[in-house]
Amino acid sequence: MTDGHLTDATARQEPTAVASADLFIRNFDTTRTNHLTVRVRDGDGIVFASRYALTPGKTECEVDRLGPGEYDVIVELDSQRRERATCRIGPGPEKTALVEIGNGTVSVTQGLYC
Repeated sequence: MTDGHLTDATARQEPTAVASADLFIRNFDTTRTNHLTVRVRDGDGIVFASRYALTPGKTECEVDRLGPGEYDVIVELDSQRRERATCRIGPGPEKTALVEIGNGTVSVTQGLYC
């Protein structure tokens, strides 16, 4: 405190809007880099597409890339394994598409629970 006032370092911050994680990807493999292609579709077609090279233990997160709604999430691991799920995307971890990689397989599920 300086002269009865809080310094900038200790001042209370006003709450701000929290970013929404639309897509969260985890690579559980401890020794293998995995290559993943992700496509997200709505009723009109592909609205998001990206490729990832995930080193052992790495995570990736796409934040505020999609508007709230229902999407088909299609993932392809190392051009061999393909999975698809319909996910609701929006504010909150329960409306995040979760992609998990490990032991040569990939899954897509609704919701991220920490």
